[in-house]
Amino acid sequence: MEWPPKNELDTEAFREQFSFLLPFNDGVEQLASKIVSRLRNKLKHAANKNSTGFVQGYMGAHLRTEQDASDAKWLDFQSQTSAFLSMARERDLKYIYCATGNETEFMNFQRIAGQAEIVVLSKWMVLTNEERKQLKRMTFDQQGIVDFLVLLKSQFMSGITSSGFSAQLKTRREYFAKKKDPKVNVETIGKFLESESNWQPYLEMLWY
Repeated sequence: MEWPPKNELDTEAFREQFSFLLPFNDGVEQLASKIVSRLRNKLKHAANKNSTGFVQGYMGAHLRTEQDASDAKWLDFQSQTSAFLSMARERDLKYIYCATGNETEFMNFQRIAGQAEIVVLSKWMVLTNEERKQLKRMTFDQQGIVDFLVLLKSQFMSGITSSGFSAQLKTRREYFAKKKDPKVNVETIGKFLESESNWQPYLEMLWY
């Protein structure tokens, strides 16, 4: 297997199915589905999807400001959140679903967004008490997959190009969008921060 695909074994169908060879845990997918369903209902877009299949009404944001990101001098909190809010305002999106491993920064983002009349939500806020107990029993990575699946469905999504998590989301969202609508402009479904050159290491390693 190579990237970019160079031989007859690397067919489009194979690439499409490769990342699904090991399915996500059923409990993880169920929680993510419940979150997306409640977001649809809350935003009154229960059956509303655009031509790409993404759910209308909320933006997905991967706020990557944990200590390792800071040590590596990735974009700081202010740069990321300012960009996210600007994107939301440009698209008249009043809700942002935020995935982050930094609870303090999430609360700061929520406070700043509130001043712009934008609501920032997390998985912990959307799930019920019993569902939160189920989530707490999961590993940190499993909890991250819940976020991944919710962000995958968002109308518009942003993150930083230094993050492998965001890189995988970018490639998957663009791939599925083009499967639904070959003429789609990928800039309408997501915008990522920092230079595109930061994607290259991930594009050499990641499959759709």
